[in-house]
Amino acid sequence: MARALIAAVDRSLADALAVALAERGWQTAFARDAGSAPQAARDVELVCWALPRPRGPGPGARFPGAQLVFVSPRGDGAAEAFELGADDWLPLPIETAELSLLLRRVGERASERRARRLLGRELRRAVGDRPIVAASPAMIELLESIERVAPLRAGVLLRGERGTGKEGLARALHSLSPRRAEPFVALSCAEGARELEQELFGRSASAPHEAPRPGLLHDADGGTLFLDDVHALPPALQDGLAQALRDDAGATAPRRGPDLRVLCATSVDLADEVAAGRFRKDLYGLVAAVCLEVPPLRARHLDLPLVLDHLLARACRRRNRSPLAVGEEALARIVDYAWPGNLPELENALTRAVARAPGARIGLEHLPVEVADPKHPEEAGLSLRVARKRFEVEKIRRALRSTGGNRTHAARLLQISHRALLYKLKEHGIE
Repeated sequence: MARALIAAVDRSLADALAVALAERGWQTAFARDAGSAPQAARDVELVCWALPRPRGPGPGARFPGAQLVFVSPRGDGAAEAFELGADDWLPLPIETAELSLLLRRVGERASERRARRLLGRELRRAVGDRPIVAASPAMIELLESIERVAPLRAGVLLRGERGTGKEGLARALHSLSPRRAEPFVALSCAEGARELEQELFGRSASAPHEAPRPGLLHDADGGTLFLDDVHALPPALQDGLAQALRDDAGATAPRRGPDLRVLCATSVDLADEVAAGRFRKDLYGLVAAVCLEVPPLRARHLDLPLVLDHLLARACRRRNRSPLAVGEEALARIVDYAWPGNLPELENALTRAVARAPGARIGLEHLPVEVADPKHPEEAGLSLRVARKRFEVEKIRRALRSTGGNRTHAARLLQISHRALLYKLKEHGIE
């Protein structure tokens, strides 16, 4: 539910505004002077300012994260309001039609701001462009399950190995749901606790030298929140998330929290995490009402040629090359290989093959040695390049496991820069 601050000395005016806003679905807070207003304005989207003009900075500078509406008598109040940085103006006495139009404009501006924030996050993430194909029985069954649960409101947990495309499946579920026209907001829980808290719950106005900003729980209101690596969520944030989801009571009780659906993904058995005391039992019940198993790439042999076509075409486009064909022997090796790194490992192998192949066809010689010659492990074992790769992969995975997936902390353990770790993750196809 959206929150508004009413800053007014006149209690009858404040009460009238509060009633009018409550009838339209707003929660309200109050301030009777300019000094207490910024403190009372935490996590609000709208400030209705009916106080005298303050000394020093105008009200517009005091509430950088909210829309500011001046409430003043008819006349020249509009000019003064916009001069002081207001987003809108509400004349006194208040008329129902004018208030309705004002709140409609406030809602439109809030939607535009949220869309801009989410667009920026999506461009930075640059995910969701891997295909979802289903020729294998396991994937057909999974997609049928997604179609069945999409109309529901229940939390869904996608469990599978890293790199199996869980976020793409979550996006597909969202697109089939009644919330398809609302935001899909994705967040990886394998980040630092402080950064994760600010991303999820927002940043208050009291944070030094930082403008307040609503969190992703707010941005996902009405839509879907996707939490990747949910098992890595710190205990304190598990408490906050459980409270927020309990507040989202639905139709049987007044809603205090955001109206959203939560989809989660994990590469571990979350029930085991609950049993070990590392994950809240009540939160597990909220996010895992439905559990879906995502098969690894090695269990999807019938899907591999289709996935291969898409990833190869994209790799060619990125290098400005004409489409390449895959030789029969190379294709057979690709289908037979286990792909322990799943989709990222396959994509990385194809990207390298496109770079290595001088002609119009990818052959065995352009594939990684462990893919091209799996029947001769003793020869592969003599390769220093392969040995170094396996050593690096194992060390990186151990560092990520020991830090709960936090890449910044893992880079410190490995004594390399964060950028170098990101390069290694991409090079080895580790998600």
